[in-house]
Amino acid sequence: MRMEFSSNGPVNTPEFGTVKDPRSAKPSNEMDGVAHVVKGVRYPALMGVGGWNDPRVPPWEPGKFVAAVQTGSASSKPVLMKIN
Repeated sequence: MRMEFSSNGPVNTPEFGTVKDPRSAKPSNEMDGVAHVVKGVRYPALMGVGGWNDPRVPPWEPGKFVAAVQTGSASSKPVLMKIN
């Protein structure tokens, strides 16, 4: 939800909307995987992948999602993170 305030964020507001407008922020919230991780759900095995030099998606974004699933999952399946 704060991506528009990063260095690459402003150019994406025409496509994804802005958090400054509640109507256009709602679809962005629906795409936010971290916001939809539910504690106690038995999630399947997961591997989050990020690119250290990817200018579009900083590696902390998939990292936050992986951390949320690791913390919330009730299964014993592995939840891993790989940075290329």
